[in-house]
Amino acid sequence: MGLSLPHLRQPTLRSWTRDWRTSLCRTLKKNGQATGGHGGWTSHWASSDLPALRLRASVDRYKAVISDFSSQLQQRGIVMENCSEEELDYLLAEQVIDWFDKAEGAEGIAKGCTFVAAFIKVNPRHKYKTACRTLDVRRTKVPPIQAPAFAPEFAMGLACWLILAGHPDVAAVVVFCFTGLFRSSDMLRLTWEDFMFSAKELVFCLGIAKRGLEQKVVITSPSVFCWAFQLILYSKSQGEVWTRRGPFSSCRTASSLIGSPKE
Repeated sequence: MGLSLPHLRQPTLRSWTRDWRTSLCRTLKKNGQATGGHGGWTSHWASSDLPALRLRASVDRYKAVISDFSSQLQQRGIVMENCSEEELDYLLAEQVIDWFDKAEGAEGIAKGCTFVAAFIKVNPRHKYKTACRTLDVRRTKVPPIQAPAFAPEFAMGLACWLILAGHPDVAAVVVFCFTGLFRSSDMLRLTWEDFMFSAKELVFCLGIAKRGLEQKVVITSPSVFCWAFQLILYSKSQGEVWTRRGPFSSCRTASSLIGSPKE
């Protein structure tokens, strides 16, 4: 069924597959109400307008980081809400060093990045220069690891297998995300009103994306244009483009059968 994918910047196989599966599973589940904050810093999330952190998972992760750090400071007799920006900056830098010493390598860096990012998102006016500089120094001690690329052949094979398995909508998500470099979370919340066709182009209206900006993506690949057109013809959904049949396991099976590495 000849599918020709344009040669675009390729995300790594491991990160793309992990992010796609996680976002797909999260989107297809019915999310409950967010848990409330616990006063002080954590309650700030309930009243703040943070379009860049609309994803509930990101908000919850940052809230947990701040809450845990506040509890640690209370055990030391320090009230985080009473700390000045400079004092909190040094406390953050100290915590980054402790994490890196306890878990050297990528794990310590990942914790440090999430930790500093949580406070920056809550208080974007605060610079936390010492904490950021400490994190940069620790990063230089962890050499980057080259990961295998997500090849066009793999994306095509994954999409074709999903069609044969009875999941044409999931196959379309794979093709669209790969060719348009979409975040899977942005793609999965689209409705038919967000698809705009012209004679040779397909325009995706993403609305307010993760970074807080309204985005539109234009696809000119004839094969991808055909994918979208066929999806409309065969889809039985009324408002939502993607069905809710739980294709998470099918995507994992397809990845395994066509040779996706475990790492």
